[in-house]
Amino acid sequence: MQSLPALLVAIVIVIYGLTFVPLSHDRMRRTTALVEYVSCYELTVDGRPAAWFRTLGDSLRPEEMTTVAGSNVVDRRLLTGVWVNRYEFFPSCSGRILIPAVDVPATDSLTPAAVRKAGVVQKAIAGVKERIKRLDRKASRLSYYLSTHNVSDDGYNTMAAYSARVDSSRSEAKRLLEVLNGIGGKAQTGIRHIVKYTLVHPDETGRTVREACHDLTKGGGSRFRVIQTASKSMPSDAVALYFHRWLAPSAIEGTHILTAANYGSSMPGFSMKSLRTDVYGGLITRKGGHDVPRLFAPDGSPCFTKGGRLVGITLGGAVFQAKSFRFGFNDLIE
Repeated sequence: MQSLPALLVAIVIVIYGLTFVPLSHDRMRRTTALVEYVSCYELTVDGRPAAWFRTLGDSLRPEEMTTVAGSNVVDRRLLTGVWVNRYEFFPSCSGRILIPAVDVPATDSLTPAAVRKAGVVQKAIAGVKERIKRLDRKASRLSYYLSTHNVSDDGYNTMAAYSARVDSSRSEAKRLLEVLNGIGGKAQTGIRHIVKYTLVHPDETGRTVREACHDLTKGGGSRFRVIQTASKSMPSDAVALYFHRWLAPSAIEGTHILTAANYGSSMPGFSMKSLRTDVYGGLITRKGGHDVPRLFAPDGSPCFTKGGRLVGITLGGAVFQAKSFRFGFNDLIE
């Protein structure tokens, strides 16, 4: 019985020691995850949605606003993430993925009081009026062209179709202006930022699998977020990383590194059919930077030593060191 405590200590030491085992190139590749980020903004009046738009300008001016929610007002992009164990002592992933944060206005800038103070509705009205003027001028030129040409002329059908699209845009802009002008002075106007995360990966047969994720991150302002799959699990072939705060490699200038990334996932027009995860070499440069091209190291990519030890995560052309995160990711997770 006296040897039982010693045995337990030995087991704990072995389990902890296993978390330091270097990764092969194949296991490095399997630490990455591809996450679809979809977001839009919703203008609410007395708690009910009135309009949608893609982004907020620097002065809280809505951009590309419309009265119809749909793909035309959605910001859609693919993010590179890594599977992470919450604790560095033992396997504790449960479907958690660390991803780079997408810049959005601070939460308090979207409250009804802030919306009124910034004059968001007035700015939106001004923007829609400018849009209508531009569309009116364009419609006038198109009307003149169509009245002086006929269907036998080259390009007439193309211009006619374009004219119909412009007329549709004008009608939508006028509907939007009517909605905005109808917002009373005492109405409670607010802005909701709607975000959805979806894990995207191929299964054993090559078929694309999509799984919803929810955000575990507390508040905003961080450069990273932790999300979790709905099933609280990861694909059978995935490898979760341990973020050690002690005995971890540092991002020292001149150090040879390897990054794992989904080639081209940050480029427009990327298709899951062309998904290829690989390992790419480079060097740590001054002030924790790296020289791996963004194509091979998009933000959120894991960065390893040549020996397979985790150094950190790429972000903005630099390497954010793994040991910079707090124990259990308590700086991020609620």
